[in-house]
Formats: sequence, C-alpha cells, structure tokens
Amino acid sequence: MENIGLLSLNIMKINPPAKLVNHSPASATCHFTRHGWRLLRSTSAYAVRFMPLILALGLMTGMTGCLPFPHTTQRLYEVRGRVLDASAQTPIQGAEIFLTEHPNYKCKTDSMGYFRLKEINNFHLLLIAPEGEWPARQGWWPNITVSHPNYQLRQIQNDFADKGDVLLSPK
Repeated sequence: MENIGLLSLNIMKINPPAKLVNHSPASATCHFTRHGWRLLRSTSAYAVRFMPLILALGLMTGMTGCLPFPHTTQRLYEVRGRVLDASAQTPIQGAEIFLTEHPNYKCKTDSMGYFRLKEINNFHLLLIAPEGEWPARQGWWPNITVSHPNYQLRQIQNDFADKGDVLLSPK
C-alpha cells in the first residue's frame, strides 16, 4: 500500500517494477492500466521539461513590453431612454432603436416606451506597453436612430448614455 495524497493505493508490480522511492507522494502521478497501477512521470519532471519555454516567454514578454493579460474594455456603454408621442406625450410601444453606425445592434421599446441597448465590451488577449491592447480597442458612438411605422424617423446624436425622453412626430 502506498499513500498518495489522501488516497491509499495498492500499486501492483510491473516488469520492470515501478520505483516510488525517489518521488515524493505529492509529485508522483499514477495511472491505472489493465496490468494495475503504473507510475508515470512526476509533475516536477514536466516543469523541468517546459522550463526553457517558460523562460523564453518570460524574456520575450519583458523585452517587448507585451504582457499576456486577458482583459476587457468598454466598446459601448449602456444606452437607455423612453420614446413618447410628441403631441400626446404618450409612450410608443414597438419603436425600433438602433445605433446609427451599427444598425444590426438594436432593440424595441416596451409597453411603457422604455428602451435599453446593453453595454458591449471588447476582449483583449495582450496588454502592450505603452497604452495599447491586442486586438486593438474599438469604440462605438452612442448615436441612435428611432423608427416606427406610424412616426417620422428621428436621429439623436449626442454623447449621453441616458437619452431621456425621445419625442416622435406622427407622419
């Protein structure tokens, strides 16, 4: 019986016999085969094998200023507001709101006339010094277009996330 971590395992002899004498129980890796338990490489042997690769990546990172640091940045912050009839000041249900430069990103108003375009984030794999990311950062302007079949088209071009009350005039 051998103790490996919290488990007690019965290691069967294999020709040539497995030697656990030179390995600490924490670093030994065993594998069950049809002949019984078999000792594989220790985890420290893998660390030694891949050490040149780890050192080369560390050296390249230090010399180029490029850090493998996955992170996100904001492409578009949340845009929200309410669409109302200009003359009656009543909510308009089913109005379509989309980004003027990116018409595929859209939403519709609810029964109370409220809308919300959710925030979009960029994903970056690397942080490149000074002040850069890979892939490159993209930003979208929150300019919106509001359309409804019974009302005139309206474009709003401001830099505010909260568009407030958007008034549409009937056709």
